[in-house]
Amino acid sequence: MQESDASQNISNPQPVSRGASWFWLTLLAITFVSSVALIQYKEKKPPRKPGIGGKGSLPGNLQAMIKSFSQSYGRPHINQTVDGNPFTIGPEKFESGIGTHANSKITLSLAGRYKRLTGMCGVDSEAGGKGTLIFKIKDRDKELFSSPLMEKGDPAIKFSVSVEGRQEVELIVEDGGDGINFDHADWVNLRLE
Repeated sequence: MQESDASQNISNPQPVSRGASWFWLTLLAITFVSSVALIQYKEKKPPRKPGIGGKGSLPGNLQAMIKSFSQSYGRPHINQTVDGNPFTIGPEKFESGIGTHANSKITLSLAGRYKRLTGMCGVDSEAGGKGTLIFKIKDRDKELFSSPLMEKGDPAIKFSVSVEGRQEVELIVEDGGDGINFDHADWVNLRLE
């Protein structure tokens, strides 16, 4: 007798009150809309470390790889100079990169997944006086790239460094020995392969 009573309850469930139905439908709708909004937010909004300015995002997953940064003046900017303007190195304009200032260090976390880091670097033309810089790429104490002394008006210098098996690399900008005044530095057209 008890078995048939149990089976009767399963085959003939008690009707759910209208208020309870609305509650569950509303909860389901809110959960769905929140999930869709979160997915859209993650797709449109590139991850950015607190304190980094600028606009847009860098190619690939490069922006998310910025582990830390420090610089003597201002803050780094994505796709803009340290002062928030478009990049101009010598006579050439660039759209993608990181604008920074001497003395600075930007650490990229690579997790050993890439073979090569390529790009260009130079003193941005927005600098009011005579900016002088040296650009370096390092893995801890090992120097992978070092530019000659660069001045405002010099064309951008290309670099291509092996990063195979490396966990981190540092993009370093040093003043040219005359202090940091006007030392607006650009790392542009950055690519990881």
